[in-house]
Amino acid sequence: MLYDTQVMAREMREEVVLHVKQYFDEFCILSNHRGGNNFKTSAVYYAYMSRTYTYSNLYDFLATGQILNYY
Repeated sequence: MLYDTQVMAREMREEVVLHVKQYFDEFCILSNHRGGNNFKTSAVYYAYMSRTYTYSNLYDFLATGQILNYY
């Protein structure tokens, strides 16, 4: 997180989760919950990642890069 951007963290997380959900076929191989198993559907991913205190993973960083046109 960038300095002094904490107020935008929840909005950015929602955007990242929606991006992964929309392009789930691209991210599904990287997606996993805390048990280590891949999410079976985008709906299951979205329900899990929309909860509070759920940590992101590699696929969220890749999605953030796509959203911000970082690569």
